[in-house]
Amino acid sequence: MVESAGFGGDGAIRQRALAPSRLEAFLFWSLIVLLAAMPLPFGSARPWAWSLAAVIVALLLLLHALWTAGSGGARLRVPAHKAWVPVLIASPAIVWAVVQTLPLGGPWASPLWDAAGKVLGTDLPGRISTYPFVGITALMRLTTEIGIFALALVLCRSRRRARVALAALAAIAALYALYGLIAFVATPTKLLWFDRWAYLGDLSSSFVNRNSFATFAGLGLLACVTVLAQRLDDAVAESPGGRALACSATRAAASSASGSACWCSSGCSSRPGGWRGPPSCWSRDWRWPSRC
Repeated sequence: MVESAGFGGDGAIRQRALAPSRLEAFLFWSLIVLLAAMPLPFGSARPWAWSLAAVIVALLLLLHALWTAGSGGARLRVPAHKAWVPVLIASPAIVWAVVQTLPLGGPWASPLWDAAGKVLGTDLPGRISTYPFVGITALMRLTTEIGIFALALVLCRSRRRARVALAALAAIAALYALYGLIAFVATPTKLLWFDRWAYLGDLSSSFVNRNSFATFAGLGLLACVTVLAQRLDDAVAESPGGRALACSATRAAASSASGSACWCSSGCSSRPGGWRGPPSCWSRDWRWPSRC
């Protein structure tokens, strides 16, 4: 009775075995919630939004690092030698961003620093960048995106969790696309609950820039198509005919509907060949979007 209650024997072993998976599940769903929330505040195109996202990603990475270090590296399921390609791709951009903000002086520095120093009557440390704060901010945003990739890499090792993450991303994109279509027709002069100040007559969902939302919707469409392909592949593998195929076809139809919402909204957000306003959606001048 004591062992089954988790106070000793197999119960204690089971509790210790469940702790890591519970922590990983917490980190995984925290990442999904973060990805779902980031497009909401104007596509995280405001300083407070991307700064908050950077802090949350850093905390999740720190928590995972402490958990891995506590096990002596035993829980690091992704070998370091398998991550050298993304590291090699990201390193030059990070290094160059850092170099541009350093007070190197000499021939590397922009001549504007020397001119500003003469005007102010003081020596200013010369940098390649004339506005280092923007470079540091861009570096923070880049490392946030790299941190999200790293979390996805270590948390989506299993086939099941990777599929859940892909389905969640498809659903998130479909919901934003559906909201964008509804707002495009019902409240074309509003961006969320604010008066729209740019891109009037274009669909941008919760984003300010229509091109940013078109990119987001296009990625969501890719996720929806991938989920659809997975559903159909599973249906054929599990049962060539019958209930399993019918059930999977129903789920595939749901994925297709989500993909259609992403496609339509990406078309609305593109000015060339796309929809130009709520009235023209139903007019004879309507044309299929020529590009996403």
